[in-house]
Amino acid sequence: MDAFWQFAGRMLRYKSTIVWAMVFAVLSAGGLGVGLVSIAPVLENILAETSRGLPDLALAYNERVPGFLAWAQLPQGVLDQLPEGRFTAVVTIVSVLGVLTLFGGVANFLHAYLSLTVVYRTTTNIRREAFHRAVRLPLKTVVTGGTSDLVSRIVNDTNQLSQGFATLLSRTVAQTTKGVAGLVAALVLGPLLVLSALPVIVLLYVVIRRLGKKIRRASRGALKSQAGMYASTTEVLQGLRVVKVYTTERYEAGRFHRINKRFMKDMMRVRV
Repeated sequence: MDAFWQFAGRMLRYKSTIVWAMVFAVLSAGGLGVGLVSIAPVLENILAETSRGLPDLALAYNERVPGFLAWAQLPQGVLDQLPEGRFTAVVTIVSVLGVLTLFGGVANFLHAYLSLTVVYRTTTNIRREAFHRAVRLPLKTVVTGGTSDLVSRIVNDTNQLSQGFATLLSRTVAQTTKGVAGLVAALVLGPLLVLSALPVIVLLYVVIRRLGKKIRRASRGALKSQAGMYASTTEVLQGLRVVKVYTTERYEAGRFHRINKRFMKDMMRVRV
């Protein structure tokens, strides 16, 4: 993992793009949190027998917000400007939710767009550097080790890095910010329920962390097996004349089968 983080640090070359991607991720998560908090009064106002207007709903919301989230309360100036009426309250909240949904979708798209821009530019730079290193290697090293491993490093390994960068900068950030927004919304709607669920969250964290370590070890073995499969295939196809002359097709097929089975076992470990 140290090598991965060393390569991931190269994404900091595009700091401004990363900052804007984080801003849009926070905005997208904020829209989700506001939407979760706002949907409750809509359902209550539609299903309840007694009607309440927007001022009453806003006052009830401020009373429900815990003290440590006082910054999330609506100011009195906003409460004074809210219109009265049950139907007006429902229409206004639903309209705001529609705008928030559109805004959140745009922010989510921009976050993914900017994040993947950084990922692909960084991966392209790493791939170019790897190719420059490969063509400057001593000829003896290339002939002895074979070209398949170098091709795998330049093409396959950089693709794996790209997937890791995308997970780190795009999906991880998006899901983390949305999780925080959902947690804040849950604290506003039902703080006692959230506190009672904290032990389960800790347990899930421990389980997911252990599974993550196991998957990383299995993935490392799968990559080694894949490199061996590249090497075996390249050696046989490049030396196919020798294989035909000495009629070793059966031997080479058996060797490839063993490597292929080892690769399958490593992939099965990743699956589990």
